[in-house]
Order: sequence, then C-alpha cells, then structure tokens
Amino acid sequence: MFGLEFITEIWLETFLLVFIRFAGWVIVSPVFGRKNIPGMLRVAFGLIMTMITVFTLPLPEKVLSESFIEFFGYGVREMMFGMIMGFVSLVIFQLGIAAGQLIDMQIGFGMSSLFDPQFGVQVPLSGNLLNIIIMLIFFTVNGHHMLIWIMHSSFEAIPVGQVVFGAKLFEYIVSYFIWFFILAVKITFPIIAVAVIIEVSLGIVMKTMPQMNMFVVGIPLKLVVGIFSLILFLSVFVLVIENGLDRMFFWSQNIIQGMIDN
Repeated sequence: MFGLEFITEIWLETFLLVFIRFAGWVIVSPVFGRKNIPGMLRVAFGLIMTMITVFTLPLPEKVLSESFIEFFGYGVREMMFGMIMGFVSLVIFQLGIAAGQLIDMQIGFGMSSLFDPQFGVQVPLSGNLLNIIIMLIFFTVNGHHMLIWIMHSSFEAIPVGQVVFGAKLFEYIVSYFIWFFILAVKITFPIIAVAVIIEVSLGIVMKTMPQMNMFVVGIPLKLVVGIFSLILFLSVFVLVIENGLDRMFFWSQNIIQGMIDN
C-alpha cells in the first residue's frame, strides 16, 4: 500500500521551494500563464511539474532554512528566478507588438488598435497579427516543450536555495534586451523602407503636379502598398521568428549560466 513515509522535513521544504520557482514562471509566462487559462489549471500544472521535479532530482542533504524568515528569503529568490525565466519568454512574444507598432505608424494604422485581454492593454492591428503568427510558430516548433525542459534542467544547474543574483546576470539581461530591440528594428525595416519610397515618390509627384491633393491620394496608397508589403513580408517574418525562438532558448540558458557564474 502506498504510504507517505517519503514526506520528511527536507522533502517538504524542497517541494515548496520548487513549487515557488514554477509558480513565478507560470505567473509571467505568456504561454502557461495566459489569463484565459483557468487559475486552478495553472496551479495544477505547477503542482504536476513540481512533483515530477522533486521525484526525479536528488534531495538536499539537510534542511536549508532554520526559521520562517530564512525560508521566506529562499522563497523570494526562487520566485524571482521563476519570474525572470518567464519574462525571457515573454519578451519574444512582445516582439510582434513592438514591430507592429512601428509598422502601423508607417502604413497609416497608427490610430487603430485592438484590446489584448492577456495584458489588458491596446495593441496595434499589425502587432496583433504578428503576435498570433509568433504563437503559432512557437507551438509548431514545440517551443512549450523546450521551455518546460529548460525550467526542469534549471534545478540541475541551480538547485533550490542556491539562487544568486549578481552582475553577470544583469549583463546577460541587458544584452538580451539590446538583441530584442535590434531584431524589432530589423523586422520593421522592409516596411519602413517601402513607406519612405512612397513618401519620396509622392513628394516628387507633388512638385510636378501641385494641383493634385496628396492627402486624398497618399493615405490610401500607403495603406494598400503597406498591406501588400506586409503580406509579402510574412514568409520572411516566419524565418526570422524561428531563428528568434532559437535565440530565446539560447538566452534562457545564458541567464541561468549567469546565476551560476556569480
């Protein structure tokens, strides 16, 4: 008969700290922590991952905390670790919104937006489209499996109670943000280039035909050409996002390594 003899003080402390790390990750994760997923389901997912991790990894040799205050300190660090890992995956999904904001400003959709229930904010039309494409690509390449594997392997690299935040970690996070902004500009550059060409062309036409109303002609022209360019650009966008997801997984492992090197 199955007993509960395995539940010792060391096991219970490890279970709680592992669950706190997974909870921080699920809270911030744009995939496992979406608001349209019931809260009980998110808690159940965290508990299942915690049980798998606790039963597959060795337990500490002794109790880490000797008081509630010390345990609270360990819990805060584990929560921050999980939230950082969730934020790393969140950034790549914000790429479509950031790129869409720049694209909409160029093609004339700057005043239009949709409500995103996940974050409770208004998002650009193009950004919403690109965000959906990123989500589809993410599941196509089994990115959710990769995120689960990275979180599970993080306990092998950094056991519970050994989370340290130092200069190396923040260096990796800053580098990750720099890479994100550069990639967002690269994604929008073709659309921006098309918009600049249209502006220059309209300027030349306005000089040669001053009687033509450029507002009546220019705004619909930018919309049509911009949407057509965006459709042509989607195939390239898919390739860029696939590479970006690989880089996101690489940066996740780098950030874990940054906590080890401190």
